[in-house]
Parts: sequence; C-alpha cells; structure tokens
Amino acid sequence: MSIKLVVLGLLMEDPRHPYEMQQIFKQRKMERYINFQKKDLYIMQSISLKKKI
Repeated sequence: MSIKLVVLGLLMEDPRHPYEMQQIFKQRKMERYINFQKKDLYIMQSISLKKKI
C-alpha cells in the first residue's frame, strides 16, 4: 500500500497534523504494512495543502 494513499485517506477523515497522523499509524498498527518516516507525513501533508485536497 502506498503512503500517499494512506495519508490521503487520513486527511479525508479529518484534517490532521502530521504528528497526529503518526499517532494514528501507531494506534492502527499501520507500520506493519507500510514503511514510512516522519518526514514522509510532513511531505505528503504539504503536497495535499498545495493541491488543496
């Protein structure tokens, strides 16, 4: 699964700060399925804000 799709899904649920998304990743144990770094969440959020998703 793509980190882009996961972040998009989280942002569609509710606008979130990358730290908040990281906490959700931990709660939902998503790190089992997706390799990501903290910076990935910030990058994806900034891209989504630029595109006004």
